[in-house]
Amino acid sequence: MKKMKINKKQIWTFLPEIYFSLFFLYAVIDSAYRIVSKGGTDSGAWFMLAFSLVALFCMVKQFSWKSAVVGWLFSVVLSLSSLYMLLAVLSEYKEFPAGEGYGLLIVGVLIFGISAGMAIVMPWKYLKGIGGTKAEIA
Repeated sequence: MKKMKINKKQIWTFLPEIYFSLFFLYAVIDSAYRIVSKGGTDSGAWFMLAFSLVALFCMVKQFSWKSAVVGWLFSVVLSLSSLYMLLAVLSEYKEFPAGEGYGLLIVGVLIFGISAGMAIVMPWKYLKGIGGTKAEIA
């Protein structure tokens, strides 16, 4: 049996994929909980469950696919949605009375700021190749 050697540099290069996989896994668990707790009548939870499962599957498969197109697609969609949500948090913060929205602001900026940063960093490994080899296009 061939023993697989894990390179620490490869773990760091896949940190954005690991982060977003955990993010989508949380969305799957949360959606499943909402479906079960509401007796299966929440259509929004069903949609979120389906979307999160597809996104989680594609993100996990990206570890083996190493496709530059899929990596760039994920990067653009996730960075734009993270920046949108960051602006939404800032907009909501302005609607709170003075001094009451700091918790929302801190947590929202941390979550969506890190997500935007990870999504922006994610495609650079596909430009130079993963682990010293060029990534495949499609």
